[in-house]
Amino acid sequence: MSKLVLWFVKITGFIPQLFYFRKKVYYVNKNESNRRLKGSAIIVSNHKRLFDFVLYMYLFLNRDIYTVIGEVMFNKGKLFGWFLKCIGGIKVERDAYDFGFLSKCINLLNKGKVVEIFPEGRLPLKEETTLLEFKPSFVYLALESGAPIIPLYTNGSY
Repeated sequence: MSKLVLWFVKITGFIPQLFYFRKKVYYVNKNESNRRLKGSAIIVSNHKRLFDFVLYMYLFLNRDIYTVIGEVMFNKGKLFGWFLKCIGGIKVERDAYDFGFLSKCINLLNKGKVVEIFPEGRLPLKEETTLLEFKPSFVYLALESGAPIIPLYTNGSY
């Protein structure tokens, strides 16, 4: 991850994201509402829109979040693939059943970093209104690294 590129994106995108994302954060447990992410953690969320990972990048502004992203996004172009890597993208080859991304995630978690994963594996189609089946990779990451799982939900209406 290129810290310079990541912080450039965070700084230049801060004002526009205030107008685009209407963040409303609700906690199930009100006692933990002021809790900050300390140490390693696995953020697990449903996937509604393409910009879900950007929303969480600004929701947890004080931490660098490494996001598991499908190969489709990395194949949009070499420059875009480089950009995704710079802002913390971890490439996953879904069709090739390549699980190399798991070892990258475990290494990051063992270093105290935050990994974000969308276990549905893809964006839902227009006719799909319920959550898709979760893939178990985030459970494996938690078991191997000992990092806590932080479940989040977005309704996709930014």
